[in-house]
Amino acid sequence: MEAAASIPVPSVSRADAELASLTCAQYLAKHFIAQKGLQPGVPPEASAIAQACDVVLSGMEGVSLKIIAIVDRDVHPGKEFGLDRDALEAIGRECLKYCGKVKRAQMPVIIQVIEVENLASSDEQKRRLRKLRRSSRFGRVVLSGWIVDASASTVWTNLPWNGRLMGRPFIERLLRLPRHEPLSQPSVLTRAAVTPLFTYALIAALFGAYFCELAFATSPVKGTEAGLQTLVALGGLSHPLVAAGQWYRLLSSAFLHLNLFHLVMNGFCLYLAGRVLETLVGRGWLAVIFIIGALGGSAASLLINPPNLLSVGASGAIMALFAAMYVMSFRFEKIARTQLQSRALGVLVPSLVPLGASIGSGRVDYGAHFGGGVAGVMLGLLLVALWPKAEILPRFRKVAAFAAGLGGMALAFSLYAIVQAYPLFAQSIPPDQLPKSNAEISARAPDLLSRYPNDPRSHFYQAITLMRAQDQIAAEQELRTALAQEETIRLTLGPEFEMRVRGTLSTVLALQGEIDKAKTEARPACASAETPKSVRNIMDQIHVCE
Repeated sequence: MEAAASIPVPSVSRADAELASLTCAQYLAKHFIAQKGLQPGVPPEASAIAQACDVVLSGMEGVSLKIIAIVDRDVHPGKEFGLDRDALEAIGRECLKYCGKVKRAQMPVIIQVIEVENLASSDEQKRRLRKLRRSSRFGRVVLSGWIVDASASTVWTNLPWNGRLMGRPFIERLLRLPRHEPLSQPSVLTRAAVTPLFTYALIAALFGAYFCELAFATSPVKGTEAGLQTLVALGGLSHPLVAAGQWYRLLSSAFLHLNLFHLVMNGFCLYLAGRVLETLVGRGWLAVIFIIGALGGSAASLLINPPNLLSVGASGAIMALFAAMYVMSFRFEKIARTQLQSRALGVLVPSLVPLGASIGSGRVDYGAHFGGGVAGVMLGLLLVALWPKAEILPRFRKVAAFAAGLGGMALAFSLYAIVQAYPLFAQSIPPDQLPKSNAEISARAPDLLSRYPNDPRSHFYQAITLMRAQDQIAAEQELRTALAQEETIRLTLGPEFEMRVRGTLSTVLALQGEIDKAKTEARPACASAETPKSVRNIMDQIHVCE
């Protein structure tokens, strides 16, 4: 008698069987607990929420209290969440005491109501939950309604952008993946705190640059401020000079500061961020974030701010450090995540949102803050992608060290360029001595010319005075002397001044009847976008641009 062949039957583990027996609402709750650090239950002030749903979870998200109320419509078909918006807002206000503050700004309570069932949602259900939104855009209680359709693996919410910034991708991923997927996150490895030597070196470099501002001031120091001309001479971010090819200012400006208070505040913030990130990501990646943050802040400052605004300070780089810290905090477990987010938000929120008291002061470069913050977010996302949970530090540390070395070389080049250009700035007219009107030009031009003969502007002012005296030949000579100082114009004044002088020279030549020469001199100014509008109008009137 022939034996029958046995057919293997796939075995189902007890854990898999338990997962399969859970309703979708129960399964989601397990994942919220295991992966989001939430816990069953709510503060006493929110006990009414627990009575209005089947599962309630709560926990801290950064410095905000988050409450998730889940209605299990598979267990209780047709059940509706039992509280309206006004009741939830009242409960939320009672729970604000559990939330932290960022620079005196109260952080909100977040309440999410999720109705889960194995059926498609109805229009009436959506209308009901759509009402669960905070009544004020600036309210301190953030409400949202959600519908999870387990049969179609879809999620609906009344939040902007379909809730993509508030957890929708997380829920959708759980609906698509098989139930036997592990519920808990693998442990994140961290290393013991290291002495933040690179952070100390950066702070020392900032203070060293400030002492250079005082030692090499091109005009009298006022209090703890070396003056705008000194900042320009030592590498401050000037739109016209960057446009003229002085790209090194994108980096050098991050090491300069307006005054001692500005430096101390930035130095303190750099210490807070640097000592944490130097342990978390290593010195190479810390240097990369700082350098790219400085460049991103400078680029945004040039794009957003008026061309005549001078910008200095390490704020863009520091914003990048805190923004990267916030993004990377989601990699860590609950306590560490909350600590990192609290520290990051404490600096980011007041720095990226212009406060009414400082909007008109002209002292805060929010463009640089924004650019640095964006750079930090992008680098934070990159580091998280390059950082396996089983490794203590992000990968490609040698690449980061090489990139940091390139940044150091760029900084060395910036220092060389500053040393080369500094003597020209030192011989320039201080900003507080520049004439502010035509009358002042006429009254002070001879004195400025005698005291600052190496400043092209003194020759330009003298030419204007001579033109008013109808001495066009002498005016022409002064204008040509100004244009002959090409290096000074290129390094200290930029193309706008050159075009102003050329346009004025063409006018002087036209007044002498030398139209052909006037057109030749005017040609660069006619073709340049840097030519001041007033000068261009005069050239058009005398037809030298035709």
